[in-house]
Amino acid sequence: MDSPQRPSSAVRVQEILRFMREAEKELRDLTGGHLDAITDMDGMLHLTADAQSYLLNSEKARRAQVLALRGTLDALPAQVALLDHRGRIIAVNLAWRRFADDNGFRGGDGGLGTSYLDVCDQAQGGASEEARPVASGIRKVLDGEVSQFSLEYPCHA
Repeated sequence: MDSPQRPSSAVRVQEILRFMREAEKELRDLTGGHLDAITDMDGMLHLTADAQSYLLNSEKARRAQVLALRGTLDALPAQVALLDHRGRIIAVNLAWRRFADDNGFRGGDGGLGTSYLDVCDQAQGGASEEARPVASGIRKVLDGEVSQFSLEYPCHA
């Protein structure tokens, strides 16, 4: 009696993929087509092919938006830093990076990820008295107390 031959790896992969497609179709049928992800008994998250495709396309669109935004920001002559809801720097333009480089800022990223509010709060030395009103004004915008804030202050090298 001969033992059955094991299928080749490529054949087995195809069998598993066919089973996965059939299982995903059955899950979609069971949920009325409203299935993007499911967790198994071990808590492992499984995304449907449609959800994976959506996420991939969303990420591509986000990257395209970032590139367009970067180009727009870099075209501005003023030094610009964009802050997130916590006051962390999430984007800077070319003028900001050049100013940082020209003035000995360490790190070529212009402070990405740094809390601008913390920097203002901890400012010491010459012209540091302007830093606190800057932080206060930014916090008011972030908290929704005011819709805009503007303060021109010296930033000597």
